[in-house]
Formats: sequence, structure tokens, C-alpha cells
Amino acid sequence: LHSGDTSSGQEDVQSFSALAAHQLGLVLDNVTTILAAEAVACRQAAGLHETLNETVATPRVLPSRLADLVATIAAHVEFVERDRSIAADLLRVATLVQDGALRAP
Repeated sequence: LHSGDTSSGQEDVQSFSALAAHQLGLVLDNVTTILAAEAVACRQAAGLHETLNETVATPRVLPSRLADLVATIAAHVEFVERDRSIAADLLRVATLVQDGALRAP
């Protein structure tokens, strides 16, 4: 962000760093929510993938790092078999994101 001159030519400059810091906090909250939603969707897709693998002759295997990520998420989020709210799932996974539990090794 830019500084603003509020002093009519004097050497007093207003910094908007506090506003920028506040906005950064909002951005980080939004990114955490988005990552949580993507992780819950990933867990659901992996569950569907497992179901599909049960019906084919040659099942496909998830890459190990992705399988590890899905296992971590699955420990906190149940597969959605019937329509239900996933708000609690999103909150649990957002906590995992904030705690760094979903970081790649």
C-alpha cells in the first residue's frame, strides 16, 4: 500500500501499514477457509475413488503423498454418504491447516 501525504508539504507522512496488516489477516483467514474446503473435497473425491476401485479389475492407486494427505484428512472428516452439513468438517480441517498438519514433508 502507499503512504499518503497529509501535511501540506511538511515531512509528516501517514503510513497505512496497520490497514495492510489487517487486510493480510483477512486474506489469510480466507486462504485457510479455501484450503479447508479443497481438502474436504479431496477427501470426498478419494472416497469416491475407493468406491470406484472396488468395481474395476485394475484399481488405480493414489500417489503416496496424496494418499498420506487423504489419510490425515480422513482421520478428521467422515466420507459424506448422504447430504449433510460439512460446516464442522470445514472447521476441523481449517484447524489442521492453521496447525500445519497438512504440510508436505
